Amino acid sequence: MKKLVTMFIDSAKEFTKLKSLVTAAFLVAVHTVLALFVSIQVTDSLRISVSFAANLVIGAFFGPVMGFVWETSSSLSSNLPVPLIPDLL
Repeated sequence: MKKLVTMFIDSAKEFTKLKSLVTAAFLVAVHTVLALFVSIQVTDSLRISVSFAANLVIGAFFGPVMGFVWETSSSLSSNLPVPLIPDLL
């Protein structure tokens, strides 16, 4: 149990490192691009995409806390309505 708590504390400390934040922000941008352009819309409610790979890298490199925060932000940014993103499609 102590090891689990230490892992979460170390992951939270990644937010104090500029290199970690910039790398994670870049991977969120990669996730958003992959979600918009490299996905197959099967039905109105089902989309198949490989954008989760960027989130896996964030979680593996920086731990669970940073992975959760960036996963949430990347999911919100990739699910923006298309009219809010001008002239991309």
